[in-house]
Amino acid sequence: MLSELKDFLTANGIEFEVDVPMSKNTTFRIGGNADIMIFPRSVEQVRDCVCELNRENIRYITVGNGSNLLVDDDGIRGAVIKTSRLDSVYVKGNEIVAGAGALNSKVANAALEASLTGMEFAHGIPGSIGGAVTMNAGAYGGEMKDILESVKVIDPEGMMHILSVEELD
Repeated sequence: MLSELKDFLTANGIEFEVDVPMSKNTTFRIGGNADIMIFPRSVEQVRDCVCELNRENIRYITVGNGSNLLVDDDGIRGAVIKTSRLDSVYVKGNEIVAGAGALNSKVANAALEASLTGMEFAHGIPGSIGGAVTMNAGAYGGEMKDILESVKVIDPEGMMHILSVEELD
């Protein structure tokens, strides 16, 4: 099963490592090894990985910076899609577009540099924007849902959708 996945990743130029210590990929520095960790560099590579993992019936999770992530000493059987290389951040008018792997502090700094308000609360929150959106991170009276407009998501079939903050519930 993993050999076919490794062949697929290699053929598509998608970086990966096998038998990866999760303790080196979490802020708490705990956890056993993941069978395989995949490092996509684009949304399209994420989509391709999700489709292949589902086709091969390989269990997977998505991880950003590993903040507040507890991993069992037995590790993770299956794949970890690590979004850390999806870290682009750019300002488009009065909006910020950020990749799931962009650190919250990087996005908050981009807002500051562009004189955009609303993201001040997130500067000190460890982790990535993807994790912050997933858990509706908040501090000092602000929450991601208060500043979020929409999110690009990939469903299990590999279809991309843009969901509004209302659709995210």
